[in-house]
Amino acid sequence: MNLNAPAARLPDSPHRPLLAVTACTRPGRLAGLGWLRVALTALTLLCVSGVQAAPTVLRTAAQEGVAAKFSPSTPARPGFCIELFRRLERVAPDLRISGEKRLVPLRRIELMLAGGELDLFCGLLRTPKRLESLVFLDEPLFPIQHRVLVRKDDSIEVQDLAAIVALGQDNLVMTTQGTAYVPLLRSAGITVDDSTIRLDRVLDKLLAQRGRFFYQSDMNLDALLADNPKASQVRWLPAVFHREDQYMVLGPHVSAATRERLARALARLAREGELKRLYERYRPRADSATASTAPRKT
Repeated sequence: MNLNAPAARLPDSPHRPLLAVTACTRPGRLAGLGWLRVALTALTLLCVSGVQAAPTVLRTAAQEGVAAKFSPSTPARPGFCIELFRRLERVAPDLRISGEKRLVPLRRIELMLAGGELDLFCGLLRTPKRLESLVFLDEPLFPIQHRVLVRKDDSIEVQDLAAIVALGQDNLVMTTQGTAYVPLLRSAGITVDDSTIRLDRVLDKLLAQRGRFFYQSDMNLDALLADNPKASQVRWLPAVFHREDQYMVLGPHVSAATRERLARALARLAREGELKRLYERYRPRADSATASTAPRKT
C-alpha cells in the first residue's frame, strides 16, 4: 500500500468539517480519521438523546397545625396534601415536589409564594385578595363546610352569622391566623380573634373561655378532635355557615408551561377518581357532632 498516494476525494457531506486535521497528518489517513470522528459524533448524539431531562422541582411547605392537610410526622396518615403531592408525581414524572415536611404558618406561606420563595401550595380558599398576588388552578381539590364549635356547657344555638352579630359584645369568634375566614367574619360585623396559629391552641382558648365560638372548616375541626380527650368538652353547632372549595395555588413566577403540566395532572387525577378517593380518606365523618371521640381509621 502506497501511503504517499493522494487520498480519494470524499463525497460532499454535512459532516465534512469534521474531516479537518492538521497538515502534519499523512494524507492517506484523512478518510479513516474523518469517518471515525463522524461515528463518534453519532454515538455521542445517540447517548445524549437517551438521557431524560432532570425533573422540574417545585418548592412547597406544610401549613402548621392543620393535620388534615399536613401531618408529615404521621407516615400512615400524612395528610391530604402530602398524599396528593405523591400522586401528582406519579402521573407527571417530570415534576417533583419538595419541602412538604417544613411547617410554616399560613400567612408566611402566602408571602413566600408571592415573593418567589415557594412555587406551589395545596389547599387554599380562593379570595379576591389572594387572586391579586397568587395563581389558582381551576380544578377544585376538595369541598369544605364552615362550622363552629362551642363549649359543651354553652347552650347557645345560632343558625347564621347574623345571629352571632345580634349577640352584641358576647360574640367573640376565634379562628386561626391568616385564614380566609377572618375577612368573611369581619365583613359581617363580627369581632374576631385570629392571633393564634395552631388549631389546638384555639381549642385551649375556647375551653379557657377566652372566646365563645371556634370557627373553622369541618375537615380541620374533625381532624383536631379525632382521638382528642378534649373533644368531650365541646360540641358542634348544627348550622353550616358556608360551603366552598379549596384549590392548588402557585406563585406568579411559575412558568405557564409548568402551570399547564400541573393542571393536566390534576385534571387526570380528578378524571380517574383519585381526588375523590383521597378526599374520602380524610373527609369529616358523617356525624361529626356525635363522633368526635370515635377512633379514626387509617
